[in-house]
Amino acid sequence: MPSIGKGRVVLALGLMYYGVMLFRLVMGLTLAQDHFWFSAKLPTMFLLVLATFVILYGHFHYTHCRDRTIVKSGNLT
Repeated sequence: MPSIGKGRVVLALGLMYYGVMLFRLVMGLTLAQDHFWFSAKLPTMFLLVLATFVILYGHFHYTHCRDRTIVKSGNLT
């Protein structure tokens, strides 16, 4: 069952996760090329895809719960 609370939490965590991985990728490509954690590009790309999935999962919960609430109440505006 979609839950608006679950959607908000997962969406927020997914966006933070995506931001950290994007920062990691940019740092690895520019300033910290010699550091092993920042320079690993392939794992970072995979984690960006994973973060995108988490964002989509949260978006599903957030939007579908809200749509169901509108339909149940009979208010279509």
